[in-house]
Amino acid sequence: MKNYRSFPLPILSWPARLREVGRSPWLPLALLLLALSAAFIFGGDRDAFYRPGHHNFLSAQSMTLAANLSPAHNFLMYFREIPDAAGNVTYDPYNRFPIGTYALIKLVILPFDADLSAQIYAARLLMLLFFAATAVLAYLSLYRLGGDRWIAVGATALTFASTYCLYYNDMVATEITSLFGVMLAFHGMTLFEQEGRFRQLALKSCVALLLGWHIYALLLPFIVLGLAREIIGAHSGAEGASASKLGHWLRTLRRGVAAFLTGPYFRLGLITLAFGLLVLGFNLFNEYQSSDGEVPLMELPTVWSILYRTGLDDEFWSWFPEAAEYLAWPAVIRGQFASVGIMSAPFALPGYASIFDADNGWNRGLGELQSLYMGIAVFAASLAGLWFFAGRRLLAATLLLAGWCWVLPFRRSAFTHDFEALFHIGIPLVFFLTLLLLVRKSDRRWSCALAVVALLAFVFASFQASRVGHSTDSAAFQSEIISDFDVIREIADGKIVFIDSGDYENNFTGVPRATNYYLAGSLILYDADRERRDLADYLLLPRPVWGTAMLTPENRRAFLYDRLVYDGSIDQILAAAGEPVARGVFDLYIHENRLIYFKEPCAPGDIEDVFLLHLIPADTGYLPPERQGVGFENRDFYFPDHSMEMGDRCVAVRHLPNYPLVAIRTGQYTPEATEPLWQREFPVK
Repeated sequence: MKNYRSFPLPILSWPARLREVGRSPWLPLALLLLALSAAFIFGGDRDAFYRPGHHNFLSAQSMTLAANLSPAHNFLMYFREIPDAAGNVTYDPYNRFPIGTYALIKLVILPFDADLSAQIYAARLLMLLFFAATAVLAYLSLYRLGGDRWIAVGATALTFASTYCLYYNDMVATEITSLFGVMLAFHGMTLFEQEGRFRQLALKSCVALLLGWHIYALLLPFIVLGLAREIIGAHSGAEGASASKLGHWLRTLRRGVAAFLTGPYFRLGLITLAFGLLVLGFNLFNEYQSSDGEVPLMELPTVWSILYRTGLDDEFWSWFPEAAEYLAWPAVIRGQFASVGIMSAPFALPGYASIFDADNGWNRGLGELQSLYMGIAVFAASLAGLWFFAGRRLLAATLLLAGWCWVLPFRRSAFTHDFEALFHIGIPLVFFLTLLLLVRKSDRRWSCALAVVALLAFVFASFQASRVGHSTDSAAFQSEIISDFDVIREIADGKIVFIDSGDYENNFTGVPRATNYYLAGSLILYDADRERRDLADYLLLPRPVWGTAMLTPENRRAFLYDRLVYDGSIDQILAAAGEPVARGVFDLYIHENRLIYFKEPCAPGDIEDVFLLHLIPADTGYLPPERQGVGFENRDFYFPDHSMEMGDRCVAVRHLPNYPLVAIRTGQYTPEATEPLWQREFPVK
């Protein structure tokens, strides 16, 4: 009988080869990055604001602040510039967060200044990069905590597959970058605890502070627990060092004070506190300067925000009688445990196919009681698992307490901002790490398999989350309105725009935040400023009003009008324009950036044909590539689209581009004719 062992059978060596591959230090990270790419692949519709809830609102808010950020305004973060009757400009500031996030958003949107959709897409990709980087930092930190790369990958994937992570991962807001800052600082903590790298920890903490204040919620338990450990150590070292009890306690006190004042934890607290005050001082100074020193320090919006969020000024909540019920401690604790439960449940679980219902609002999937019980169980299990991290309990405890150190002092903000649950991320990280380490302890061969299952769960959850709140109608609506504002912003740049409320809340999603972003660079007046409407250059309406000088007849959702012409004040414009630049069938006037066609008397037949309008630039480089060969921009139009009815007068207004022109050629023609009915060409001074 043949000895089959002598035959080479490669398949028999596969398990050994797989074990060898599984020992690769880079494979777990590579697979994690591959799984994280699902967050980029799914949901290619990130070029608009139309996901429901905070996702939409805060993204538009942050985009507005970033778009307005500039050295010309001392890097003040504000929503809009508001003119008053005397011609002075005031700002609507929102300067309470560190500048880092908004500066980064500004950098990525700068190349797309003329394309709002591209700006939004670029900003959301930036947020996804921060999300992925946060997951990588979590993996690196968990590997140091647990000592197993595959277990670290599995715990990271399961945590970042949660509802809040995948729903808000591309929300353009400080919460995403601040979450990155928290994990960046925690990675510094693990390196400090294991290798003594204090400078790296201090540097990472300061970088994190430029991205958001939430880093303090992580620093607080780390510093307090670290100081307690040092003081206890000093007390132990002093035992038996003196014969008398008094001498013993004096020596203990001296060593405890020395440990407190000279230890790295106290120094870390001083450094981060000083740097945070510097960042906040920068914001307050800019805010104070923007008001020309007329607003007292304690009345600045940032100071007011600090007071009401911390409960030092509860007057803000007078508009919301039910606030007291929600802010009661039992309700707060229940809500936060429910948030912990949701943070610990991958999105792919049954019931999570949609987390938003248009009729019932936010749907937490598991249900309130299930989320509450799950949150309590997860937190209790994580606390019990601290014994598993011998020598690393300070790090694990810091993760468990960080979220509570944020939401409890700032519960007035947390109960109205569900995404604050993101900062409980340390609890599921410790929970899943403990759970997987226990499984590994029983059988090491499960580590790799469980990690692969967790990664697949993350990919599937990403696919599920990408479908939330999306619909063909909302996508079409947002595409149309952003295209409209691409045109409107070009016309209204630097001008005063009055937004007539009407039904705009139902038409311009995210108003006033999104509209402020769409019109960044313009001075904006809303319906509440109606007494100053006469200051406006343009009116913005969510519906077409025919028979007026509409400047954007091709638009579908938002329409811009010349305010003076809309109000029937054409005589004011003509008087300001002076003599016509050309006379003929129509008298032509130029006033500011308007080209005005005027005829009196005027018959219906005078405006039936197509109006020719060719704009000849000083440099053909201003033209789109397809027009550079002919040397002019073609803006031919139908008169009724840009006119208003004024008895026997015919008036049409066309907006001129911002680039310099050397000449304008205009006239009338019929499509069948080879020659225009009339034509004029005149220089532009």
